[in-house]
Amino acid sequence: MEPFEVYKVYLALKLHFTTKSYDITKTKGAVRAKKETFLKRKDLTSIRKMARDFNRSEIIDILVANFVSGDKWGGIFDAGLLETHKKWLTSKQRMLYNFGTDLDNILFRMEKDGVKSAIFEGGHPLIFRMIMGQDINLET
Repeated sequence: MEPFEVYKVYLALKLHFTTKSYDITKTKGAVRAKKETFLKRKDLTSIRKMARDFNRSEIIDILVANFVSGDKWGGIFDAGLLETHKKWLTSKQRMLYNFGTDLDNILFRMEKDGVKSAIFEGGHPLIFRMIMGQDINLET
């Protein structure tokens, strides 16, 4: 991938995460960018390195991880870029593991309590009670 293309992907994602009017899924990442503006960036070396070391989907994952972490206003191509991405991947993997564990806990509790539905029961549903009792994660 060319460094200028990395820059354009960055701009599209930045617009997507910082403005309400830009939706990257509708525009398919189309943005207007000037080569002159790109060449004036202080982090040009980092962008070039990223273009050299990663493919398009990896670059998108890395940038999304950094935007989701709260770095929305520039300076995204700094030393912590890959560290933030690594933390995001770990969190994502942990969430999948937790989800599977929580489903097992729900099924076990349904069998133990003789409940036929974890969602529709008289009173508070089983899932609600398990969330309130911190037996399963809210994300589940």
